[in-house]
Amino acid sequence: MDKKFRTKAKFENGLFKPSEPVNLSSGEEVELIIIRDEKILDISGDISDEDLMNLASKNPSFDFLKDEEEDIYSIDDLKKRYK
Repeated sequence: MDKKFRTKAKFENGLFKPSEPVNLSSGEEVELIIIRDEKILDISGDISDEDLMNLASKNPSFDFLKDEEEDIYSIDDLKKRYK
């Protein structure tokens, strides 16, 4: 079986019920990534690049990048300037 696969599931009475059979042994541990808001999914069911960037920009672990001291490059570092 693949280490990674995707399926939808319903949450009922405290349990996730997959919409299709999954080939797992009883008691096998898995990691779940839960996406509730279907608006962040594109047509293929994948999270779009833009949505990933938006999620990362709102993540407080990246707040250090807003510090001017972290911006080590300036306009003068560019080989070619675009107007």
